[in-house]
Amino acid sequence: MDKKKILITIIVPVYNTEKYLKECLDSIVSQSIEEAFEILVVDDGSKDRSADIIKYYEKKYKGIIRGIYQKNQGQSAARNHALEVATGEYLIFIDSDDYIGKNYIKKLVDVAKETNADMVLCNYTKVDEKGNLLKIYNANYSEGSIRIPSYISCNRIIKRSLMEKYHMRYKEGIICEDIPLMLELEMVADNVQVIQMPDYFYRTNPASTTVTFKKRKLKMS
Repeated sequence: MDKKKILITIIVPVYNTEKYLKECLDSIVSQSIEEAFEILVVDDGSKDRSADIIKYYEKKYKGIIRGIYQKNQGQSAARNHALEVATGEYLIFIDSDDYIGKNYIKKLVDVAKETNADMVLCNYTKVDEKGNLLKIYNANYSEGSIRIPSYISCNRIIKRSLMEKYHMRYKEGIICEDIPLMLELEMVADNVQVIQMPDYFYRTNPASTTVTFKKRKLKMS
C-alpha cells in the first residue's frame, strides 16, 4: 500500500476458524473502496491452522493485512490489542467466521463521510454454516418514540476518535462483551446514522463463543 493516510482500520479477531477464515478475508480484500485501509487480523492463540492462513494472507497482501499473534486471552483482548495499533480514522469489526458483501465498507464509509456520523449502523443477515440465508435483522427498531439499537460490534462503522476520546475498550473476561461498549458509544455519540443494508453476513457457527455459552445453559446474573 502507498503512503496515503489510512482511512479505515478493519479488525478481525480469530480463534480456531480455519474453516471460514479464507472466505472472511477474501470478502474484505475484494471490497469496492478506493480509500486506503488496513486489516488487522489477531490470532488469539488458535490451535488449528488459522495462524498459517493469516501468515499466507499477510504475505500475499503485504502492507494491507497485518497479522497479530497472541496467547489465548479471548475475543475482547484480541480486539483491544488491535485497537492499540490501529491508525484509521474509522473502525470496522468483522468476526472471522463471518463475511461481507462487496459494497459493505463503501456504503458505510460514504454515509459516515457525508453525514459526519460518529457511527453508522446497518442491518445484518444471519446465515447457516454453508452461507444459506436464514433471516435479516434490522439494525434497530422503534418502540413508541424510543429507538432501540442492536448491540453487536460488527454491523457498523465507528469513528476511532470517539473511542480514543473516552478511552473506551472492550471489557475482557466476559461473555457478550459487545453490549457494554456499544451502550457506552451510543451514550457519547452525537450523530448515529442507520442504513437499510443487510450486507454483513453473520454465520451461525456451532463452535462460536455465544453458541457454546447457550449450550452450557449458563445464566447471566
